[in-house]
Amino acid sequence: MILHSELRGMNEMDMLSFLKEKKNELDTVIHPFAYKDSSFKYLYCFGLGVLAFGHMKAITETKNCFEEILDAINLHQTYRDRIIIDINNNFDSKINEVLEVIDTKEKQYTFCADLFKLCAVSLWSQSFTDGVLKIYMKIFKFSKEEREFIENFTKASKKKNIIVARSLYNDFIDNGYVISYKLLKYMCPSFQLEEEYDSIILN
Repeated sequence: MILHSELRGMNEMDMLSFLKEKKNELDTVIHPFAYKDSSFKYLYCFGLGVLAFGHMKAITETKNCFEEILDAINLHQTYRDRIIIDINNNFDSKINEVLEVIDTKEKQYTFCADLFKLCAVSLWSQSFTDGVLKIYMKIFKFSKEEREFIENFTKASKKKNIIVARSLYNDFIDNGYVISYKLLKYMCPSFQLEEEYDSIILN
């Protein structure tokens, strides 16, 4: 109804522009924590910034990917500017605050999924970025299955291999782990889950 009223009275060129704009809105990736409060989002991004800003080569290689994450989580520019300042001046206190707010498995999975994204674009700084990721996963006490699932699911998403992604997910939950569909869709936008019950298939 709203769409119909917006389209009414448009000429052909206006309508095409309008539809392109709507498509871009739908294509925009929304972070699972985009609607959290600013202080949480800042600490979350500060934690990621340890990897993105912790090495000169990493800064260059991860810049675009890190900016995409900041856009997806909708972090205000004022907070973005503070990340590098606090890494240089208040690292010890801030990193403790990060670990206090990343306090559930779902938050930790999301956080590490973003870290894997950053690691995936590193080349010259790979030993540094992989080292930061491993330290975080040790702090979170991730099992071998958790580490492998997030890494392999991220790789499958990058290759748009939905069959592999679905198989990884099924194995993960069969091993007793829980992960939200919202996070799976963030990690792999084209992911779709199907469950079959007799002759009925549910998406």
